[in-house]
Amino acid sequence: MSGKTFLFQINVTRDCNLRCTHCYISTDKKVQSQYMNEEQFIEAFSQVVDFMKKDFSGKKSYSLAEIHVIGGEPTMLGYEFFEKNLPLVREKLSEIPQDYRLSIVTNLITNQAVKIASLFDMVATSYEEKTRFVSKTGEAKPKLAEKWESNVKKMNQSGHSPTVTMAVTKQAIERGAASLLDYFNKEVGFEKMHLGFFIPSGDGLVNISDVFPMFHETSQFMIEATDWYLERRLENKDMYVNPVESMIESIYGNEAIDDIVCPIIPGSIDIDWDGETVTCIEAGGEVDMTSLGNIFETPITEIISSKAYKRERANAIITKPACRGCDELMSCQSACGVLHQYWNGRGECPGFKSFIKYIRFQVEVNGIKPKSVIYREERQKSAGC
Repeated sequence: MSGKTFLFQINVTRDCNLRCTHCYISTDKKVQSQYMNEEQFIEAFSQVVDFMKKDFSGKKSYSLAEIHVIGGEPTMLGYEFFEKNLPLVREKLSEIPQDYRLSIVTNLITNQAVKIASLFDMVATSYEEKTRFVSKTGEAKPKLAEKWESNVKKMNQSGHSPTVTMAVTKQAIERGAASLLDYFNKEVGFEKMHLGFFIPSGDGLVNISDVFPMFHETSQFMIEATDWYLERRLENKDMYVNPVESMIESIYGNEAIDDIVCPIIPGSIDIDWDGETVTCIEAGGEVDMTSLGNIFETPITEIISSKAYKRERANAIITKPACRGCDELMSCQSACGVLHQYWNGRGECPGFKSFIKYIRFQVEVNGIKPKSVIYREERQKSAGC
């Protein structure tokens, strides 16, 4: 069976108790959003199961369903909502013949968020330097940052450790990758860290001049993160910094990795609270998004097999003109189509080629191997003894 992952993002609401200035969701969308009800929540998961079962009995394109309960801030639906409905969801997900991962993506700034997150198998949270903990009125709220840090530590102590994601903004670059990773790992206690490339949409587009770094600055930040990670990665088997580790895996194995390329290419769908759908996660943050169909009116299997969905996926797969002939196309697959709109065709590209080249040097010249290979070889050596 293929090793590909299909990403389902179930946005139970777009509303949020924060107004992060880098956010890909617009404030207007948050204000207008309502919440999924219990029937809709269960139905969304039923359709995820239907799609995966159909794929397994047919093309067998996917081996993993990555399911994110997200928003907005999903915990605004309340503890009772998830306590009641997650057992029903798990019962349905048990029918999926492939593997699946069920995660919640939450800002973890309330005690209720911690309580809700503990109901999930996996928890992801976010941190951005100076742009995240901003109130609905636009005020910086340092006490919220303190609350977030305290809640993350509580979850670590309970054995339910979250991962952290961060968009590489101007503010992150000003602080520096090594400083931020030290903070995440040493001060807060994260072992799994993901550094995402900032994509201007939603409120991030409104604040583009304040938060959007130059492409070469992002590449240099990722190179600094690579150096930090390579010095420490074998000290702790559970420590991962992506996309650094993913890029090592990609170059070592000479294959594109789902964690790196645009999620539309392997397969993704973003489901809004009211059932409307898009392929591009970023596009779902706009009020005027063009829906591919409503899962409460049209089965998700039909939406994903529709001409509109296939057309959008094809547009993501087709090599961008500026990328034709690039010797690193395999790794980035032309990167994000949105970022290409902000590239003048000169200098560092939206695929962050300098970063890719740096990883390639580490793998091909310095002999760096993916952790998966290192630990597999260790197991084989132990078994041989």
